Parts: sequence; structure tokens; C-alpha cells
Amino acid sequence: MQTKHRAAIALPLLLIALVLAGCSGGVAKPEGWASPVFDGGITYAFQRKDSLTAIDANGNVKWTFPDDNKESQKDIDLGSVYGTPQLVEGILYFASYEGTISAVRAESGDLVWHKDIQDSVVGSVAVDSGLLAAGTTEGNLFVLSAADGSTPAAWPAKGLKLGGPLWAPALANDGTLYIATMRGIVRAYNFQTAQVLWPADFKTDGAIADLSLLENGDLVVPSLDRHVYFLDSTTGAEKRSPAELQDWAWGVPAVEGETIVLTDISGHVYGFDLSSGGQKWVYATEHRLKSSPTIVNGTVVVADRSPEVHFIDITNGDRLVSVPVEGVGTIRANPTVLDNIAYFITTSGHIIRADPALRAVSEVLIGRYRQ
Repeated sequence: MQTKHRAAIALPLLLIALVLAGCSGGVAKPEGWASPVFDGGITYAFQRKDSLTAIDANGNVKWTFPDDNKESQKDIDLGSVYGTPQLVEGILYFASYEGTISAVRAESGDLVWHKDIQDSVVGSVAVDSGLLAAGTTEGNLFVLSAADGSTPAAWPAKGLKLGGPLWAPALANDGTLYIATMRGIVRAYNFQTAQVLWPADFKTDGAIADLSLLENGDLVVPSLDRHVYFLDSTTGAEKRSPAELQDWAWGVPAVEGETIVLTDISGHVYGFDLSSGGQKWVYATEHRLKSSPTIVNGTVVVADRSPEVHFIDITNGDRLVSVPVEGVGTIRANPTVLDNIAYFITTSGHIIRADPALRAVSEVLIGRYRQ
């Protein structure tokens, strides 16, 4: 038992060293790789790890946050941001690895509020029912008012201690908050009251670095024990047998029809039957995967860390084409889909356009890379 416990403690450290290359624990300086957000012809992107830019349809920068020319922003240092900003009612919410949470007006880049929680955040924040939640690598869950960043009475001001680091994004839906820890625990709370909702925590033997909720209500839990679990989001009970992968399971699944696409860290892409759980096919890239897959009109699009973009037939897992991309850094952020095009941002802030219809990949020259 003692050996197993020590292995469980060491696992997140190994993850830090081999996968994120310094995202936590002081192994190296954090890079940041938040996915872009598109809204009304505007692109919101971290083309630099420490600043968010709004870019118009012509590729020009509308505003940058933080802006040293604005009194309320000149002392703000984001450092690096990994979680995709959440755009809710005209406000962009995001947290930084350096321990801050910000709310910024999407139209102007003006600061709504900024809070220093002194804990590192690598996942996206959750915003729902007027509240915001963020989990930290120090194992604390912070819940704040989305309006002004204050702490609601039901939640502790210094964060709720959960006994293990939180790397997976916090998720919220219809007043329920879901969290997962690197100790392999998944739990659901009433967002307003902080009451635990499930009869018991769901537990795995491996760390959980990602979490997602399907439209059918299933909570998808990829674990570093090489399994992906499917839970009833109302009870926390397993709905069926987990999907077994060849390596650490990580990432947000993609679903089309009765096929769910999963990935593992060593570069395998899997098609499983959504209802029965049976494996349909497996596709192997030649490099590690951190970015999640997406599906556009029957084509699976996934980018490995080399980076190389792969277009895969969803029916049988056959390679349609794979396109290497040079001189742009690596791809670790999840894709964003707009008008049947998948967009990826690289660790250097380049935005890559992957068109499944043409099976073509190109760079979008906007913002700091506009020519």
C-alpha cells in the first residue's frame, strides 16, 4: 500500500516533467497555450502567453489586455495562461498560472475586475449562475462572484482544499459544479450552496487532467490509468464499462452520431461506439498528443505536438491526409471550430487553419503575425 501511495504522489510530477515541460512545479518557465475564442467576427487570442488580444475581421488588433496605457491595468502581469477564456454576456473570464483571475469586457478590453488568488491555474474557469470557479495546482477550489470577484458566503475565501492538485478545467452546468483532481477523484457540488451532490466521489487509480460533459449528460473522465470513464452527471455512477486506451488518457472527446473519438498522450486516436462502448478503430500518429480531436462533417481533425495536422475518416479511422506545419512552435491547445474550419493556436501564438473539405492547412496571418 505504501508503494502504491508513493507512486500516486509521483505521477503528477512525472506528468509535469514529460508532458507539459514545466507547466507546474518550477521545472521550467510556463509557456501558456490557451485556445482562441471567436465571436461576431472578432478573434480573442493569447498570441503572447501573457496578453490577450482582440483581433478584428481584417486581422488588426482592436485592444490588448493588459494595457500599460490604462491606469487600472498597468500593474497587471498575467505571466502565462493555459485555460481557454470563457465568454459570457460580453465578459471574458480567464485565470493565469501566476495566480490571478481576470474579467475583461470583450468590446473594449476594459477591466471589470482582477483578483490575485496566489495559486496556479492551468485549466479553464467555469462560469454559471452568476458564479465563477477555478481549480488550482495547489489543490484549492476557488468560487467567486462573476460580477465583481468577491467570495460568496457559502465558499471559503482562501479556497476549498480538495487534497490533490486540480489540472482539469472546472465544469458547470445548470447550477452544478464538477471538479476532478490529480488524485483521481471526481466530485459534484451545488454551485450556490457548496453542498456535495453525489452519494460518493467517483475514484480512479490514475490522475485526472481533463474533464468534459457531453450533450447527452454523460460526464467523460479520461484518466492516466489508461481508461476513459463515462459517468451519470446527476449521480456520479458509471454508466457503462470504461474505454481502454494504450497510454494515458487525456483530452476532450469529439462526438458525431454514434461515434466518440478519444485520444491518448502517446499519439493514438480511437473511434468508439458511443452506446455500446466497443472500439471501432484506432489511428496512430508518430508524435505525442496534447491537443484534443474535433470532428467536422465526418472528418476527424487532430494536431500532434510536432506539429502535424491529421485528417481521419470517422467511419474507419483511415488517414485521409496528414500535413506537417513548420516554424510555428508546437500545438498543445485544443482546436476551435468556426464555419466548418478547425483552428489551432501554437505555443508561439501562430493560428493554424485546418480545412477538412480541402484537406488543407495554412497559417492565418492576423494580429502580431499579420503581414
